[in-house]
Amino acid sequence: MQLRKSAIISDDPAPSSLRHQSSKMLVPQGVGEILLSMSKSFSELLSIENLSIDMLKTTVIQICKSLTGASWIEVLFRECDYLTVSGKSQPVSELKINETSFPGYCALHKTPQAINNPNSSSFYSSFEHKLYPYSNLGNQQMQANSVACVPIVKNENTKIVLLLFNKLDENKSMSYFSENDMNIIQAIGEMMLGVLEIINHCKDLQTKNFDLKRLDEETIHVTNCTSNMLVRRKLLEKCIQIIDEEGALTNSIVKLIGEIMEGDGVIVHVLKSNALSPALVWGLNDITTSTKTAEYTGMVVKEILNVNDLATEPLWDKEKKIKMRGLISCPVFNENNEVISVIEFFRKNKPFSSIDEKFVKQLIKAVEKVHPDRYITNITEKKPPNLSKPHERAIDARIREIRLFSFNQDDLYNYASVLEEIRTSLRQLVSSEWSSVYIADQKGEFLWTRQSEECDTLTQLMSKDTLLGYVYHHQKTVVFPNEIQLSDSSRFNDQFAVCAPIISEFSDYPVIGIVLLTRIHNAFSLHEIETLQSFCTKIASNFENIYLYSVESQTVVCEWPESVDMTPEENFRRANSRANSKSRQQQHHGRQEFHALSPASPSIQTMPHSMNDLCSLSMVPQNRTFELKQILSDIKHNPEASLTILARRLRQIIPCQNARLLLMDQTEQHLVDVISGSLMKPSGLLNQCLQRRQVIAIRSGASLNPNFDKHVDSLGIDQPIENFLAIPIQSILDHPLGILAFANASISFGEDDLAIAQFLSLIPREFAMVKDESLKDYHSVLRMGRRHKMLQQWCKQVFFVANSAQNKMAIAKDILHTLFEEEKLDVLIKSGLEIICALTNAEEASVVYKESNEFVEGLLERGRYNKSTLIEEEHLVMKALDVGRSLSIDSQISKENMIIVPYVQERCDVVALKAWNKRDDSLSYYCNFNKEDEIIIYSFAGAISEALQIFHNDSSTECLNKLKQLIRQHASNLNTYSLLSTIRSASQRLLDCDRATMFIREGKCMVIKAQGLEQEIPVGFSIPIGKGIIGNVAQTGQTENIKDVYADPRFNPEVDRSTGYKTSTMLCMPVLDPQGDVIAALQMINKRKGYFDSSDEETLEIFCEIISTVLQNWNLFQHQIEERSRFLNILNSIGNYILVLNTEGMLEYCNKSFESLFGVPEKIARKSHYSSWLRQNRQLVYDITSIYQKTSKRIHRASQKILSIPIKRTRTLPNLRSFSLLDSKDMVVNYTIAALQDFFNLDSSGIVLIFEDATAIEELNMKFLKMQNELLALKNPVYSETSLQRCIQKLGLIASASSMDSDNSQQIYEIVKTLKEGNLNRAEVTFPADLQTLSAEIKQGLKAYAGLEEVTETPRLPTPTSRSQRAKSDFLTVNIEELRDIDINMFEVENHFQYVFSMLEDFDLINQFNIPQDKLENFVGDVKEHYEIYMNPFHNFNHGMNVMHASYLLLASTAGASFFGPLEIFSFFIAALCHDVEHTGKTNAFEMNRESHLAIIYNDKSVLENHHAAMTFKLLQSDRNNIIQSLTPDFRKTFRKLVIVSILGTDMVKHFPMISNMNARFKDMHENPLGTRDSDIDDVAAFLLHCADLAHPCKRTDVYQMWSQKVCEEFTRQYEEEVRIGLPPTEIMKDLHKPEVYYSNELGFLKFVIKPLWECANLWLHPHIDKMLENLNGNIDFYQKRKEEYEKHDK
Repeated sequence: MQLRKSAIISDDPAPSSLRHQSSKMLVPQGVGEILLSMSKSFSELLSIENLSIDMLKTTVIQICKSLTGASWIEVLFRECDYLTVSGKSQPVSELKINETSFPGYCALHKTPQAINNPNSSSFYSSFEHKLYPYSNLGNQQMQANSVACVPIVKNENTKIVLLLFNKLDENKSMSYFSENDMNIIQAIGEMMLGVLEIINHCKDLQTKNFDLKRLDEETIHVTNCTSNMLVRRKLLEKCIQIIDEEGALTNSIVKLIGEIMEGDGVIVHVLKSNALSPALVWGLNDITTSTKTAEYTGMVVKEILNVNDLATEPLWDKEKKIKMRGLISCPVFNENNEVISVIEFFRKNKPFSSIDEKFVKQLIKAVEKVHPDRYITNITEKKPPNLSKPHERAIDARIREIRLFSFNQDDLYNYASVLEEIRTSLRQLVSSEWSSVYIADQKGEFLWTRQSEECDTLTQLMSKDTLLGYVYHHQKTVVFPNEIQLSDSSRFNDQFAVCAPIISEFSDYPVIGIVLLTRIHNAFSLHEIETLQSFCTKIASNFENIYLYSVESQTVVCEWPESVDMTPEENFRRANSRANSKSRQQQHHGRQEFHALSPASPSIQTMPHSMNDLCSLSMVPQNRTFELKQILSDIKHNPEASLTILARRLRQIIPCQNARLLLMDQTEQHLVDVISGSLMKPSGLLNQCLQRRQVIAIRSGASLNPNFDKHVDSLGIDQPIENFLAIPIQSILDHPLGILAFANASISFGEDDLAIAQFLSLIPREFAMVKDESLKDYHSVLRMGRRHKMLQQWCKQVFFVANSAQNKMAIAKDILHTLFEEEKLDVLIKSGLEIICALTNAEEASVVYKESNEFVEGLLERGRYNKSTLIEEEHLVMKALDVGRSLSIDSQISKENMIIVPYVQERCDVVALKAWNKRDDSLSYYCNFNKEDEIIIYSFAGAISEALQIFHNDSSTECLNKLKQLIRQHASNLNTYSLLSTIRSASQRLLDCDRATMFIREGKCMVIKAQGLEQEIPVGFSIPIGKGIIGNVAQTGQTENIKDVYADPRFNPEVDRSTGYKTSTMLCMPVLDPQGDVIAALQMINKRKGYFDSSDEETLEIFCEIISTVLQNWNLFQHQIEERSRFLNILNSIGNYILVLNTEGMLEYCNKSFESLFGVPEKIARKSHYSSWLRQNRQLVYDITSIYQKTSKRIHRASQKILSIPIKRTRTLPNLRSFSLLDSKDMVVNYTIAALQDFFNLDSSGIVLIFEDATAIEELNMKFLKMQNELLALKNPVYSETSLQRCIQKLGLIASASSMDSDNSQQIYEIVKTLKEGNLNRAEVTFPADLQTLSAEIKQGLKAYAGLEEVTETPRLPTPTSRSQRAKSDFLTVNIEELRDIDINMFEVENHFQYVFSMLEDFDLINQFNIPQDKLENFVGDVKEHYEIYMNPFHNFNHGMNVMHASYLLLASTAGASFFGPLEIFSFFIAALCHDVEHTGKTNAFEMNRESHLAIIYNDKSVLENHHAAMTFKLLQSDRNNIIQSLTPDFRKTFRKLVIVSILGTDMVKHFPMISNMNARFKDMHENPLGTRDSDIDDVAAFLLHCADLAHPCKRTDVYQMWSQKVCEEFTRQYEEEVRIGLPPTEIMKDLHKPEVYYSNELGFLKFVIKPLWECANLWLHPHIDKMLENLNGNIDFYQKRKEEYEKHDK
């Protein structure tokens, strides 16, 4: 934030003391503290839900007071040309922005000002209007001692002014506002302005939200008004229908009439004996006589009387007690136009309108048909005749049903589509895994839903103890988790749910539906619940509209009444079982109608004949219909003779001179007469009928027809044929089977004859199909043929999608590799477009952006990226950029679909991304781009826009990195689930079922990897193997075909309950690999027609075999691509040149451009054999050739010269045979050549070449050689001498001495001391006196001469380097074989430091932690001295070294090192070395019994172990021993923690608990791998150190015996000490010199203490410690034999 320079005005300078005080801050704070304080205050402010300007002002005043020390603050806001004063105590409420006031002056000039002494300031006194400070109570005006005014300006306009008075310092003394105060105030003001804009923006949003809510409310009001009209109209129709059908007028009907009229009361007066008397009354009390208005209407005017205000009606005086306002009185006439009754309608609050009069007229028309005797009066007890009590109850029931909410599920409404749209909207509004919408059937008293038109309706009973029933009956939203105890509450134990009712005002019972949402991860917020409830209101209006326009449904009788003896689960299963619900197949057949025959036109002589063009039988007379029924009955009883029966009855059914039934023979060359059996060749009209498959109908002059053949068409009639009728008999594929022929009807063949003849032609076809097996099976053959054709097509599609998915994965992996060092923007854009196409299934994509003030288009077409200034669909692109939102186009020229996504932001380049020809997951057809595609494309558009800034500034790296990161993110997460989606779609189409799900086996579960189009089940949904139907299929490998899943106890209906989709039929089949193991499973749900049959199983079995092959090939490809990716990633991570040649010697891969190395561009090298472009480097070509000849060979050469010669270029192409030797240069490299298989486990073959540039090293060597030669030529004034040389010289002097004096003794002592210290080969360089001052300059000069720069070490943990790259120490390290000898005898080791150094060096700890060698040596020496203080036989430095070496072996010789990082290993080794430092030679029990100093310090808890840990860090505190000086504070904490934990773990008290804990932890490794618990590292480190502490029994027997004797000696000392000082003696330490005691103790110790420990260790380190266990068992056997031998000898 750039602050303006403020002006500080002081007319009267303050005293020096005051200035000194005011220069101090009120509270000494740094910039960070001030920023933190401000950010916290504003953060708390922004967290307030209903933030107001007053709250903001209060907070700003508090911040300013705390940070500046001001006593009073005024905040002024600008409104037009005025500053409003918020303080109520000020004399003015507003100040004009001019020079008449101090705040107005600062606001006008936009400059902050401060006045130190305003009372004596002429500048401040010149202002006409002033504001004043007040006391903290705000009621007492104070004097202004210092004033500061800071305007807050934005867009050159002052928005806020902060006015501060009377600053006090930390001593509450007067002070003045400094420049720093002004900056703080302005910073606070800027933040306040930002918050103020947020508040104003929120207010605008609240206003808009309020307007939207009002609009929504008014819309609902209008909708309700419209719906009320529709309801009223529907109730009118229902009421009229009931009155017409029942012919009576009951109290319930009168009540319904009153509701239709929207009235508050109704009176029905009956005219008897010229007098009116009330018969039916609703809504009014104490009505016993008729009203004057009724008498006036029925007896006088005899027409409708509409009274708007009864209070002013003169006829209403007597009835004033009836408190009503409006009245309509209507006479009812009989068929003789005589008044028989009068009906009056009343309203309390408003009059009746003309529309009400129209409704009244419709109702009166219906009532006029009812005789007054059929009025069921509710005033007298007399009932009308012919109307029983059950009849009255039936009428009441019908009326009640009118107001019950119920949909007719068989109506022509796609309820499944409506419910799906509702669920989709719900998912957009409230995030959920599962959503279901239930519709209430109040007539049947159940809830139902349907996810698909092809699936059955899922039914839920309205049980009050279930969630849905509870919500229905209590009419309120329920959220889970909840304390409400319901029978199905357990369903929501591991998930969150919200269940809301859909409430309507049009139903007697308001709940007309229920919405249920569930999810796993987060609870539903209050806002989400409110959103759901609001949406339910909208759903209610939609349901009401459907209800109002739907066909009336029949009352559904519940065939599955709820049983109190059954659980809700069992009731649910029973309600949805197919045995208790209509099957889909039954519903289908129930809807089928008989296709009647359509009439034939008499004017048409020929007409097509097919099943869809049959004539209707409706015109056939009843007597002839009887004949048809009779012949069908005869055929039914004798189906074998059906053709004979038909042939003999033809003339009876259709009266004519002759009629024949002719069928084709097997050769299909002749027609056979069914009666006579004679053959005839088809010709004439009969042949025309067969060939054209047409009805031939000639009503007159048939023999005169030119196509008439008298030998065939006359049907054996000798006389002329006047009329003729021929009907073809066809198969289901219109294949000709024969003819029905009729000739010479008595009059003519009429409409009914044609209809009957066409109907009769069906009988031979059916008979032929029954008799002929080939025709009988034709349906199934046809279905199987179609299915096999579909199977073939879908298999092709599956393989096509698999190849496409593999290509996508390969492209993504290749893109990830190109991103490694790619810096070209065009390449990155191409990669981004490729990823977009892969993610969205688009065929092509392009990007449009500005380049040199001109739009260009980068087009990715068929894998190539080209740029052009000619933009396709330019007008659409410009339109998208202008409107700033995406455009989705259905079709364009050569494009099936297209989306254009613009990115238009300030300070960013304008970019538009296009993608087109998107396909679905199965790649079968084109589909539109969705919202997810748009989001992905928009993110790429933004990244490309930022990356394009490379043309405008130099900050290209960061912009490119953002684009790289986005590409890397999507390429890494690119899923290939389209293959699974295709398999699912293919199986769904093949078996013609409603749903299909594919499960993939992962471990012990079957997992869904890809959702269906319905998105009902989330990705990752799993079922344990062995559980449920699909789990059972996975376990047994057997197919399951279930016709009613709700009758199967293995079926879990929870998914149906969650999704609302009902599963009826199911076919589950496993996908097996060649070994017969289940790798996947297909679950087919709800066969569309009927059940899954054997043909479905056969088809699915074939498809599963194909799927198995596809999945295995896919897994193999995935393995290969991952292995290849790993290989390339390793190559890319190496800084050297990596080249891969294939088996033909062609370049296949290189990790970086090698033109600088060989002088040959990569593009040219890829097109040529290696021998051509490497021909100038003969040795290299020879080595490559030798590797090709013998692939097991590997060649490594160091310091080889590579000749880099640029290629001469011709006009067109470079010439590989022509090089420019003048431009050649040499490079020195180290190279390795080997076969590809030597590096990686790949099936592919080839050669790997690794080149390491050694030119710089070679030049450095040359510099050193030159420097060395120059130095040798000089006389060296510098004298250097090693310790070994000094020792030799001193020994020479002693040898030359004649006698041994004190000086010689002193020299011998110094020699011995020097030899002990080591470092014998380290030279001490001594400069002469005249060069002492130049020593530093000489060192620096030598470094500069050698071209070296001084490197400053950083105290961070460096990356470990390989052992070959480590700096070699002056020390002679121990041979690695000797170092890793488990039977090493520490009693024989002389130089322990070499072992310590070697163990650390082997793990590169010396290098990684910059451990100074001298300090390490000092540390080891001091540790040794402290070990030897008590001169213990066992717990001495040898034991510490032995434990450190055992610890080293447990890490170096096993997989133990994988448990730790470098820092933990370093800590572990130091803990091992020091774990018993300064050991007293006694046990913890001894120390506690004695109440020693250590026991008192450490409170009897791990006394010695605490002491060892404390001594370790006491030694490390010394500067001479500080080997951890390079560790950062965080690393030091980790180091210290692990050292302490490890040492404390050696306490033998923890021995058996530790074994139990580690055994249990090992068993839990499968579920919770190592490292998933916070204590894992500490526990393993303590356990391994404890093992190392007890590792001496795992050495060979002779070494262990030595340690055993040392332990016995130390124990014996303690026992003697205990006896001497009177402590309780330790019995196991007694008489250890006796063989029987010694052998027994050792054997028990080994078998019951040591062996369980190492058996536990073997669980973790198996099989790497087998040798140790072998030694341990050998020692047990040894002591067992010794014990037995001694006992035998003793006997």
